[in-house]
Amino acid sequence: MQQRRLTRPAEVWRSLAPGGVIGIATWQSLGWTLVVQRILQLLGSPLVVGNILKAYKSKSGYDWSSTDEVKELLRARGYTDISVEVHHSVTKLKREEVVGNKGWMMMFTSLMGTFSEDERKEWADKIIPTLESRWMELFPETGLAEMPMVAVISTARKPAV
Repeated sequence: MQQRRLTRPAEVWRSLAPGGVIGIATWQSLGWTLVVQRILQLLGSPLVVGNILKAYKSKSGYDWSSTDEVKELLRARGYTDISVEVHHSVTKLKREEVVGNKGWMMMFTSLMGTFSEDERKEWADKIIPTLESRWMELFPETGLAEMPMVAVISTARKPAV
């Protein structure tokens, strides 16, 4: 794990041409975690959805949701012309756009990683069937899941030689 923390940013630097620009998109808030929390509540689960971004930090060593930390990481790697901006949006999804979608399955799997092994054993197999069968109970007003998303968009330049 430690080697990955050191080599991935170094590999990006190595492979980027002098004067080239790197673009990074990461998240401060992931709205789909709200969908999973509503499912758990509907199931009567006492679990609270963890902060998946903190789980990623523990794996990568970087807090990609922190604008200050992203700026410092890029600066420390030698990049210039650093720009880090926060963008807010709300995505509205219909049931048909979620149920059976492999991307959602990956998200749920990632989120389950924030729970203990015992919690995963008890609840993981119940989330998808509940999502599929009880969507209108989750979002009775409109049938749409409103998911606020907050992205951190960063660009930086590798100095020309």
